[in-house]
Amino acid sequence: ALRQTEKDMDQAVQITRAFAKAKEGREADAMRALTTALLLHSQEVRAEENLLTAAAELARVLSLDPSVRLRTPSQSAALLELVDARQDLEALLSVAQAARPELAALIAEIARKQIQVRQERIRPFLPTVSLGFSAGSFGGGPSPAFGKFNNRTDVDLVAYWTLQNMGVGNHALQKERVSEQDQMTLERERMTNVINREVASAQALVLSRWENLEIARSRLTIAERAFQEDLRRIKGNVGLPIELLNSLNRLASARVDVVRVIQEYNFAQMQLFVAIGQSPLAASVKAQR
Repeated sequence: ALRQTEKDMDQAVQITRAFAKAKEGREADAMRALTTALLLHSQEVRAEENLLTAAAELARVLSLDPSVRLRTPSQSAALLELVDARQDLEALLSVAQAARPELAALIAEIARKQIQVRQERIRPFLPTVSLGFSAGSFGGGPSPAFGKFNNRTDVDLVAYWTLQNMGVGNHALQKERVSEQDQMTLERERMTNVINREVASAQALVLSRWENLEIARSRLTIAERAFQEDLRRIKGNVGLPIELLNSLNRLASARVDVVRVIQEYNFAQMQLFVAIGQSPLAASVKAQR
């Protein structure tokens, strides 16, 4: 956006300079246009610096050679269309509740707590069973000799029931397990509310950013038409070339604003994409002009 505006600014500088040399315009106007062009160029230099810094940081995160310049596939800003934010909110909430891993983990934990509750309830009625087996040759007799050795095989089966503190301890354990189950159930409800709030907020943000983008695009279209109209007037020797600066400043602001709103829209799309439980790595990026 800055480079495109800088090209338009070069035309304004050349025209104001030509008018000043022909004594049809003021020298101060030519200096003003040149100063504006230099300020615009300094913004472009800072933007290029930020771009290089971001590319180097991305290369570091990806463990790539930082000397390799990373570039976007297109020179124009592209929209990320990851989720159709215009679909019904209930549909998005259903997707999120089925896909969010933290909610799935809580559901699994509740199932585990339910098993523990059943275990404690039936524990007093289930015996502890011990099975033993022994075999060998046995014998005996007075010292110093033993005699009468015979083979012998024994099988022992023992079953016993245990009550902790006459059953009071078992009841306390049952209440403890039920309490833990209730805590997990409440945590699931809390997490469900958090997920619903995140999805609803992200959807509203995407829709709001889309409206802002439509406004920014309309503003850019109007600014471009206004600049072209002023440029034709000046080339037709109607008015002074310094009048271009006002239209050009508005055009530069509109171009940068479109890029800013596209970036905000992309962030909102990614936020909604993650809120419904999808991994950013699974995103299917669709560029739209």
